[in-house]
Amino acid sequence: MDSTTDSTTAGRRIWDVVVVGAGVAGATAAIGIARGGASVLLVDRKEFPRDKVCGACLNRDAVSGLEALGVLEPIMRAGALPLSHYDLRSGSRRVTLPLPGGLSISRSAMDAVLVEQAIEAGCEFLSGVTLRLDDDSALPTDAQQEYRQLSDPAGNVTLRGRIVVMATGLASDHLIPQSQMQVAAKPDSRVGFGMSTADFPSDYCEGTIYMAVAKDGYVGASRTEHGQLNIAAAIDRQALRGRTSAEVCGAILQEAGFPVSQRMLAGTWRGTTTLTRRRQNVACERLFVVGDAAGYIEPFTGEGMAWAIRGGRAVAPLVVAAAKHWDAAYIDRWGDLTEDLVITQQYWCHAFARTLRYPKLVRGLLKVVTVVPSLGRFVVRQINRERQHDVFNHWPGNGAGTRNR
Repeated sequence: MDSTTDSTTAGRRIWDVVVVGAGVAGATAAIGIARGGASVLLVDRKEFPRDKVCGACLNRDAVSGLEALGVLEPIMRAGALPLSHYDLRSGSRRVTLPLPGGLSISRSAMDAVLVEQAIEAGCEFLSGVTLRLDDDSALPTDAQQEYRQLSDPAGNVTLRGRIVVMATGLASDHLIPQSQMQVAAKPDSRVGFGMSTADFPSDYCEGTIYMAVAKDGYVGASRTEHGQLNIAAAIDRQALRGRTSAEVCGAILQEAGFPVSQRMLAGTWRGTTTLTRRRQNVACERLFVVGDAAGYIEPFTGEGMAWAIRGGRAVAPLVVAAAKHWDAAYIDRWGDLTEDLVITQQYWCHAFARTLRYPKLVRGLLKVVTVVPSLGRFVVRQINRERQHDVFNHWPGNGAGTRNR
């Protein structure tokens, strides 16, 4: 996917909004902001399309958010597959639960669609540029109240926005001045790994999320477009001593009774930094942080993308208003919205993530769910239910729409 502008041209103007990070949260925010009438520059350090470590699953809440944004149809055309079941195993225990309303699609396909939709909405797109937020002290005094400035590590690119939205993912600590927004990572947090393969046993069928839980972590797998199997895992760091991520994931899958072939795990594995983290503040002067960069908890059945979509949609009306007239009240407003829409929902996943660290407990719970299936269905409904909020109502960023750049 080609950029629609270059760094020299983009640096000649002050944008209403610069969105850094063109993943799910950043692109979703950019779409809503552009439809609200602001000039938007969407920037990413990678060339598109590109792969990311991700479970590749959208739960019903995420799908509803994409539908409200008016981008679900192109995502379906890109090959998204419906999900209907969740197959959870630990040791000899197994339970299969209904998982209605979800989708499975690779991040390379999904993110490319969202960027295309952002461009159609009126955004300019610039890829292959790594940007850090400059400290305000680097700006001339008369400019400090007008815009924020970003630059690349070499100092060759300088971009300015009346508002900056940082949607730079988990590994974004060095991109935002720590004096303004510190990140606290859980000391025992697991790390993420993922890969995609076209060579796997036929037991892995379309429409199901497969999850294996063991003492060293858990591994999820689901079919995506073009006959691929996406594998994503959360692994204890000490389990990687003397072993590769492929070896650890293969052992976890085998312990849970899932079929594993050597060629299935022979692809290129990608890793993440620590998964469980929380940013102390999610907004400051003319800056909003959204998506994984704002905080993250080990996911369960596609919640990560639901949080990103929800956050991207919610930040858009605040950003449009802030670009027209900055008010420090927006800082607390975004903090409150993030708490309501994302963080309170992450508590559920945090509880599940802690439970998954104890396979014997998981096996006991699976036994209970086998006897009382309604309990398992209740948990899945809680995770998947659509979240409503007034911030989404009557906003032009929802629904299809374009404007001229």
